[in-house]
Amino acid sequence: MKSTSFFESPKSWSKRKHRLLGKYLPPFSAKVGSKSPLIYCVDGFAGKAKYDDNQPGSPLLIAQIADKCAAWQKPVYLKLINVEDDLTNYSSLRHITQSWETKGVITNLQGEFGDLVPTVISQIRTAPALFFIDPFGPTSVKFAHLRPILERSQRATELIINFDADGLRRIGDTMHSRAVVPGLLT
Repeated sequence: MKSTSFFESPKSWSKRKHRLLGKYLPPFSAKVGSKSPLIYCVDGFAGKAKYDDNQPGSPLLIAQIADKCAAWQKPVYLKLINVEDDLTNYSSLRHITQSWETKGVITNLQGEFGDLVPTVISQIRTAPALFFIDPFGPTSVKFAHLRPILERSQRATELIINFDADGLRRIGDTMHSRAVVPGLLT
């Protein structure tokens, strides 16, 4: 994550994504938890875990949901794997999620999501999993990175992917504007 202003406070689109995650994860956990009490949540672009104005980011939201699910009458145990490439953000992530890391609820991995997919898959093995893939703008998440996730033998594998169509359009427009138009150059 290169932009420091991004983490000043959550923007409206981040609030909507976090609301979606907060509304989706508990019922997903209850449904899948009826068959398997252990579910993994993978945050592929975890960021700092908390905004500068102290509002929670996705890793902190998921950790709080994990606490609630573990307290249910029929407990469901969410284990969260956070992936963050930026060292400054990773340091914040580790600091903020330290108590969950100590309890074994959270594992934080430093590096690029695509490079760490094999490591994540080896950790979650055949457990049910929800992948939250929400990169900051268009990034180098390739479909090849998603293939091992989609090919898991575990049927209870779900992905929430933020596809930044506006960002992709801006890149396309920039590339198009740089194209040499035949006949215009002499």
